[in-house]
Amino acid sequence: MCKVNGVQFICDQRDSRKRTQNSGVMAHGGRNGVDYYGVLDSVVELVYGEGMTVHLFKCRWFDTRPQSMKTDQYGILSVNTATSSYQDDPFVFATSVKQVFYLDDLAKGDAWKWVTQIGRTNYDF
Repeated sequence: MCKVNGVQFICDQRDSRKRTQNSGVMAHGGRNGVDYYGVLDSVVELVYGEGMTVHLFKCRWFDTRPQSMKTDQYGILSVNTATSSYQDDPFVFATSVKQVFYLDDLAKGDAWKWVTQIGRTNYDF
């Protein structure tokens, strides 16, 4: 579990046993224009000297090829969560991701999920 910029992230293994969902991540692709979607596998904390820490997220990234990501006529993105990619490059700075939620896409089947991003809240429970 890790809180970044007021948003709580939980690893997928723990998240799968809960009713809430806090393991979905999205990283902007930058120059290539492709956004990357996945789930958080683990959190790595690097400590540099006194009080200087950096958090890295190890993620399982879904395939970003067009056959694994579809946008419907309403602009809703659906990703195939049964696919994976970038196994050799799973790490991202925790401050570089946004939290997303995956909802079942009943029209496409079990492995397909709609992606939705909820804005950050200012609540601290």
